[in-house]
Amino acid sequence: MKKNGFIATSLMFSFFVIFLTMTLMIMATYTQYQTLINNLNSNVLSDLNKYILAKNVILNNSVVDGDVASAKSSLNRSAWTFVSNATPVYDSENKSTYIKLLPYDSMVYNTIPATKKIARGNRKIYVRFRMHRSTTLVCPYAKAVLELGVDQYPITSSLCGDYMAFSPVSTIISANNTSDNATVKFEIIGMRPVLNTIPLSNLWLSVTDLMVVDITDLYETGTTDATVKAKLDNYLPYFNDKYSMRKI
Repeated sequence: MKKNGFIATSLMFSFFVIFLTMTLMIMATYTQYQTLINNLNSNVLSDLNKYILAKNVILNNSVVDGDVASAKSSLNRSAWTFVSNATPVYDSENKSTYIKLLPYDSMVYNTIPATKKIARGNRKIYVRFRMHRSTTLVCPYAKAVLELGVDQYPITSSLCGDYMAFSPVSTIISANNTSDNATVKFEIIGMRPVLNTIPLSNLWLSVTDLMVVDITDLYETGTTDATVKAKLDNYLPYFNDKYSMRKI
């Protein structure tokens, strides 16, 4: 082999060895950095999830079938107890179901799954429903009551007033639940015409989309009921059994 050819071959081999060494070093460094980045990402995601979970609260609607959908079927009304002439009505045009009460009727909703019981002790309970009244209802007779076990709590949002198309009514109740197995009962009672001047045939009240939610854990230190209610009124959707919301 000529001397120049040997030198050229040696140089090419040397460059190949250097290139291979650098490639192996780069790959090793990349793998090391990738492992480091993955570990960092894992730690960041873990810490972030812990922070999110610490700040988020799972809220359960204690009401079974709050939109009364099953009440339109005579085969599935176990979640509702109808008193007097209170009846379920299915609005086929709007594809919704509601409970219609005539004068002196009352409605009781009293089924709650075991996983959604209201805990014992001082609790904050958010109650919301949509109501439609045909005409003016007289106070103090018409009222709504929430029962937790043997404890009763009047709902302060008045049922009385002039005609109102389906609109939301909501309130927050400070309850001292004394039972570990408290069922939820929601009752509307005592509808009467104003001064008996309105024909009974023109008087009715309809209710749907009932929610009873224990929101105790949603409160941060110093949070007021008004702040929480405004947030829930605007952002808590209907028709869900479970919600996730950031503490307020």
